[in-house]
Amino acid sequence: MFLVFLISLLIVGLVSISISLTMKLRVNEKRDEGVKLSWWSRDFRETNRLYREYYPASSLPDMDTYVGYLVYALLVAFLLTGLLKKS
Repeated sequence: MFLVFLISLLIVGLVSISISLTMKLRVNEKRDEGVKLSWWSRDFRETNRLYREYYPASSLPDMDTYVGYLVYALLVAFLLTGLLKKS
């Protein structure tokens, strides 16, 4: 069971990273050289906000938010499974 949760978290994490990188790349293409987002910045809210401004019809910011919620749900399920298994 642990392996299933670990693989699920890995897959969801890779999806989240790829969505965030895609949005950051597309936002940086639209911005001037002096105001581009830094690559090591982990400010996903700023990236989502700017992406919504430049691409209002896109669903990537929503998907990024839902994938984040899915990570939290998987972590809670993993913790609950561990607690209930000990009983």
